[in-house]
Amino acid sequence: MKELTPDPAFPGSGMIAWMAPAPLDRPYRGSGVDRPRGVPLPPERLPLVRAGQLRKQWQYVSFWSRELTFCAARADVGPLRKEYWGMWDRASGHFQQGAHLFTRRVRLEPYRVYVRDGDVEIDVTIEDCVGFEVYRPADHAYIWSRKEYCREARGVVRYGETEREVVGVIFVDINAGYHERRTHWRWAAGAGPARQARRLQCHHRSPR
Repeated sequence: MKELTPDPAFPGSGMIAWMAPAPLDRPYRGSGVDRPRGVPLPPERLPLVRAGQLRKQWQYVSFWSRELTFCAARADVGPLRKEYWGMWDRASGHFQQGAHLFTRRVRLEPYRVYVRDGDVEIDVTIEDCVGFEVYRPADHAYIWSRKEYCREARGVVRYGETEREVVGVIFVDINAGYHERRTHWRWAAGAGPARQARRLQCHHRSPR
């Protein structure tokens, strides 16, 4: 049965889309307006366990500019959480990183990335994002993810006595579901300017 749903391609516009939800027993990739229905998907909260598998969820962002690059991530396996961040100042060649359990040094909000760890502070706002959702059945469970490319990201990065105002692009990877107990893959993403003022982005994943 078709139904009216808010169109995520035009948030806040009041526009709606007339589409049937995708089936739960098949892989899906799209804007999310016709996402599968019948199981919890973000932003709904997923149960801790399904079909004998612990819930796994993570959010990862990576920022690129000519002067500076950083990434920040938060990963949960069941009730356990780990946070990570890394920053490379191309101008000075300085690299710094941090990883912690059960802390809140990394905050990943819909339109903001904030990291405060020791003498490092990253505060970047995000605008102008486009993305898509992916859903995949996994035995009696499922996996969901959303990828976003954000063309406008700006803010401040501080470490030690150094402060950098940064302007660049951001890639966002949000993942939640009930992955197989042993899950391994190689993952890469990138974005940047090309000729004729075009922006290019790529996302690749392959099993190990």
